[in-house]
Amino acid sequence: MVERSGSHKEEFDLKARAMMPLIDIARILCLEAGIITIKSTIERYRFLAELDKSRKELFLQAVQAYEFLMYFRASEGIRNDDSGRFIPIKEISKFDRQVLRNAFEPIYDLQQMIELRFQFNYFS
Repeated sequence: MVERSGSHKEEFDLKARAMMPLIDIARILCLEAGIITIKSTIERYRFLAELDKSRKELFLQAVQAYEFLMYFRASEGIRNDDSGRFIPIKEISKFDRQVLRNAFEPIYDLQQMIELRFQFNYFS
């Protein structure tokens, strides 16, 4: 899932591909619950974990994934003297690559949950 063209060709867009899905899903689920006062993605997922005990573990995994992604982006930004948004995948360690891959597990599960809940595939 790297950029195919442009100035960031062969780089991974951490914000668009990983962070924004987590942010948007937390917003959607809080809006559905009628909660508009919580502004932090992490706090939204913690609220959702308390609200929906059957999915508590998934929401807490989303918190961990988002915290890792924020840390990773900040670290990459400091290391590269930029925003840390675009990651040259070939330059990161094998360990970081695996942890980054693991962060996608709750993202995928949340996307599946949203698809089912709101029947996004109804017209497909």
